[in-house]
Amino acid sequence: DRGLGIYRLPGIPYRVELAGVEREVQKEGDMNSVTYHTPLGSVSCKFLYTEEMRRAGVSISWITEHVIKEPGDYRIVGYIFKNMSVLPDYPNYLDFQKQVGEKGFAAARGMAPASPRQHIMRDFLDATHFYLEMYDHPREMEQLSEDMEPFYEQLFRVLADCPSEVVFHGSNFDEMITYPPFFRDHIMPHLQKLADLLHPRGKLLLSHCDGENKGLLDLIAESGIDIAEAICPQPMTKVTISEVKKAFKGKVTIFGGVPSVALL
Repeated sequence: DRGLGIYRLPGIPYRVELAGVEREVQKEGDMNSVTYHTPLGSVSCKFLYTEEMRRAGVSISWITEHVIKEPGDYRIVGYIFKNMSVLPDYPNYLDFQKQVGEKGFAAARGMAPASPRQHIMRDFLDATHFYLEMYDHPREMEQLSEDMEPFYEQLFRVLADCPSEVVFHGSNFDEMITYPPFFRDHIMPHLQKLADLLHPRGKLLLSHCDGENKGLLDLIAESGIDIAEAICPQPMTKVTISEVKKAFKGKVTIFGGVPSVALL
């Protein structure tokens, strides 16, 4: 279910099951085609994972045909998510935790997108197309976001009860792609909701903040994130480590902070 942004990988503390949906899968060489048949209609997607990608170290397949192609597809994708169940799979996580051992903390993986709206941006539409759709079909996109909320609520409960020290949820924040008003309105509330579940249980929330974060630093500090992972400073971005530390005000731990170009 890569085209839906759903992964089933070693170490993930949950599994996702679909109900009321017939999945038709075809594989031709390196291309996977998946069609989802529902009572409301069908949607399809394609994703690619080539030998060249494997040799280059790429670990995530590339979506070549997105699941949303026309306004009617929003309702169908919403139906699929409303009929998803997120179930604990803690033994899968504990196997990963055992492999890590004392070498470090074994973060329990949530989702790459932090929220329904970022999920739509990352997995259901081409990036440029997403921004056009947000203005051309705002009601359909808002309804789909609402239809996905039960999925995220289930996910957050499973993550909160996971036997882990750290939960890794949310990634690829960037002041242009997830620009400040978008982050504030469509991402931050979900990070805060998850943090409110984790903190009383003594758990920390980690997010992958690998983009140009200069315009987002104050929001990240208020988002409930405990650890900003993959912080990337000058010369690769506009922000300095001093600026990051000042904005975080001791609330957020910097994980990373070393520009890779300094090591290459």
